[in-house]
Amino acid sequence: GLFPTSDTADVTVDSSSFIAAGSTGDRYALYVNQGTAKVYNSVLRAQGTGAGTLIGVFTGAGSTAKAQVEHSTIRGATNALWRGATSTLQVATSMVDGLIGGLPICIYSYDASLAAKSCP
Repeated sequence: GLFPTSDTADVTVDSSSFIAAGSTGDRYALYVNQGTAKVYNSVLRAQGTGAGTLIGVFTGAGSTAKAQVEHSTIRGATNALWRGATSTLQVATSMVDGLIGGLPICIYSYDASLAAKSCP
């Protein structure tokens, strides 16, 4: 996965795949605890068997954590998206396949059946 961990981190990724897989432990395709990550035209998937959390895109509770995902596919066996308390998680024109937690912002997003997907 991709894990920016500094307040000053500013990562931009285009046309890539981040697959978090395995049989134990927590797995995140994109985990932003601090700093900013922008992902375009990519696949973010957390999958596997056994115990552990499987989240496609996760932002931590810190106010400096920001993730922006556009024109991408996001899947997570536990949650596709999870936004921590004061962080920012924005998703636009992307497939979101899985549960959503923590009130991210989703615009023109859809599920695996191409039905409109709104964030709670």
